[in-house]
Amino acid sequence: MSNDYLELRKAASRTTKFAREQARGQASAVTDALFSPVGGADLLGSLPVTAYAGSEGISMTAPRKTQVDAMAAPNFVLNELRTPANAPFVAGPRMLARAGSSFVENIPTQLDNFYSGNPLKKATGMLKGTAQATGAAASELLSPLTMATRREVGTGPVRTREFDVAKGAEGKTNVGSIREGNIKASAALRSQATGEGVGQGDSLIDAFPMLKRDAVEVGRLENPSDVKKALTADNPDLPEDVVNRATNHLLESQGRKGQLVTRNRATSGTSLGPEAIGQATTSAVGLRTLYNPERMKSWYNAVGDNPSTEQWKEMLGLFSAFERDFLLQNKKVFDDMPSSTIWDTYWQAKKNQKTGRKLGKKQQDTVQTIEKQMKKQTGLRRYLSKVIPNALMKPSGPSVVREMNGKLVLQQSFASATKDLGGMNAFIVVDPKKGEFYSMLSDGHDLMGATPVGYEDLVNVLPIQKYKIGGGKEAGGARPKAELEASTKVFEDTSELERRSRIPKRKGESSTAYQRRVMRDFRGTPTAKEDLEALMNTGMAASAGGMLTRREEER
Repeated sequence: MSNDYLELRKAASRTTKFAREQARGQASAVTDALFSPVGGADLLGSLPVTAYAGSEGISMTAPRKTQVDAMAAPNFVLNELRTPANAPFVAGPRMLARAGSSFVENIPTQLDNFYSGNPLKKATGMLKGTAQATGAAASELLSPLTMATRREVGTGPVRTREFDVAKGAEGKTNVGSIREGNIKASAALRSQATGEGVGQGDSLIDAFPMLKRDAVEVGRLENPSDVKKALTADNPDLPEDVVNRATNHLLESQGRKGQLVTRNRATSGTSLGPEAIGQATTSAVGLRTLYNPERMKSWYNAVGDNPSTEQWKEMLGLFSAFERDFLLQNKKVFDDMPSSTIWDTYWQAKKNQKTGRKLGKKQQDTVQTIEKQMKKQTGLRRYLSKVIPNALMKPSGPSVVREMNGKLVLQQSFASATKDLGGMNAFIVVDPKKGEFYSMLSDGHDLMGATPVGYEDLVNVLPIQKYKIGGGKEAGGARPKAELEASTKVFEDTSELERRSRIPKRKGESSTAYQRRVMRDFRGTPTAKEDLEALMNTGMAASAGGMLTRREEER
């Protein structure tokens, strides 16, 4: 091993005087202990040896006489092995832990084509998001400022940029739903990592009004009183059997341990309230049907004004044929007809069959396609439908409808417009006798379909809503005026965010603009520990870089 290699390698070593002096300014005592070989440097001493080397690598020139230290190489190896900062059990796990948490907190909320129904496009969008997070995590390892900013803000630079300039799938900027989802998902991830309740930590995101107006209560799934309080928050006088069935459904579908975050139905920042009663276009198809007076009228015209329990069950079971994946698979039949038109066409055709009238071509195709969907799969197709994505092969058969004390119970999945939630579960109870339906929306907060390792589970729930079947807008809507005004006051109160960020709100500045500016301009203050950690990581990176450079030169 030549001296020039040793100098190159030692320049990247933590055992050199230069490395120790650079770190000593922040924490000299700790630095000396971490960066100095245990027992002292160069334990093997030195052994000068005469050697001959070619002049500047030109083989034809006469060799020149020089002197090298034969103990330099073994001393260097021993020094590196005895330096605490180099120990794999110190440096390796520390770097991996930081990189892992940074990666999680830098995955964007908006993953392109995640709910497109196309597996290839979805995978491409996920790959793009993970690449962004990986780059941010690698950069943070070498930057104490980035470490400090993520620690104090509560999320990483990729997500802070997304909050400031949200972009939709078409490239449109300032998309409010993405910004709303971003801050809530950021707070949820930090809460899942620390165990502190959403909005109850000391990071900046916990003080953002955009979060505080929506996450109104935090409890525990393990605590029955917390669950009941969450489910009945908007309607305290619900039937006991509805509350009990909703409780069991929530715990069975979302888990029995972890945080339970109650969401606000009245906030203008999300569509959860309208989605829960079927008022929003993004609601589950069953809720949209039960809410809409025209859709219910189509059914009543076909079956009469006093449907039997079996007729109700048949109608509710039909919802599976109007979910997006099924309609996409049968685009040749339905063309670009909206689901509402398909629904009306189907029931008009059923009425025509009942009265002996001839069906038109579109009616025939509609009835045949939907009734084929209603047949349960058997054999190989039944098995394949469980493992192949719904976008490619949706399981056939009616939605499962169960009876409960004269009421009918079912569930559906749908893609919510609320970006931090995405795919949600809708629990639905229909009471034909009273002409009412009840709904509860829930979603386990995860990252691309899974809770990160080491993070606790967290479930978002919108309390049980009660609405008149076929009531439409006339029945009152999803956002009571008093509740909407209260949530607006919370959104306008930026005092706590100003205190934590030390960035005052400007005169005439809107709450949204102020929150964007804080997320964009805030910089954390590195601690001595973060300065030292970045320096140690830089040394490891330089060491690896020096080795790779030398190997490349030797080739």
